[in-house]
Order: sequence, then structure tokens, then C-alpha cells
Amino acid sequence: MGKVTTAEAKHLRVGQWLKQKGYGVTTHGGNENLPDSNPGSFCYFDIRLTLLGPKQFLFFKWQGPSHYNAAELYLRLPRIGARDGNWIIHVIGRRFVEHFTELANELSREFKVNVHVRLEKEEPDEIVPNMT
Repeated sequence: MGKVTTAEAKHLRVGQWLKQKGYGVTTHGGNENLPDSNPGSFCYFDIRLTLLGPKQFLFFKWQGPSHYNAAELYLRLPRIGARDGNWIIHVIGRRFVEHFTELANELSREFKVNVHVRLEKEEPDEIVPNMT
């Protein structure tokens, strides 16, 4: 008689792990049916950081913590070298490089992969939350 096995896709495990670490995460994937060697196959995460600080009253609205799109974690994007076992983190903002290097070490240990960290942009993109 045959047996039944179940598994969870790696990107789901990674996304859940990042959320448990407190990151805001958006998952992107395209052409999941294509093999990794196909240039159209990809899977990556936008990683948001929230920098905590005191709320301020500014321009007649309460302003809370700053939110940044601070990095992109590529699990699979062959054209930049991201594939199974070799992931890439593009850091957006020089001040976050050390933080994401530490995260890369954790990812490497947790998921048994190599992680390359690369600074892509000097300043991060701040996300302005809709404050009402």
C-alpha cells in the first residue's frame, strides 16, 4: 500500500518565521509552475521594519512609529543568483545593513541555506501610515 505525506512550501514557512520575529511581510511569487532555471520563476518577500519611538503631534495628527520598506528577501530569482540553498537580501538603507546581516545569520542557521546581503539603496523608503 502507498503512503501519504504532507509538506509546507518553504516560502510559507519563511514568511511565518519572519512574522513571528515581528517583521511586516509581503510575499511575492510568479509563475510558480516554472522550474527554478526559468528566468520567469521567482519568489521573494518585502520586509518592513517598524522603528519604535514616541508618538508626536505633528500637522494636527498623531504620528506614531516610522515604518520602512527596508529589505527584500529573494528565495528564488535565478537572474540575480537566488535559488534553492542560496538566498539574497537586498537592503534598502545603509543604516539597516547590520540588522539584516544578523537576520541573514539567523535565516542561514534556521533554514540551512547561504544568504548574501547586498546594499541596494542608501536611504530607506518610509511608509506613511494612514493616520486618522
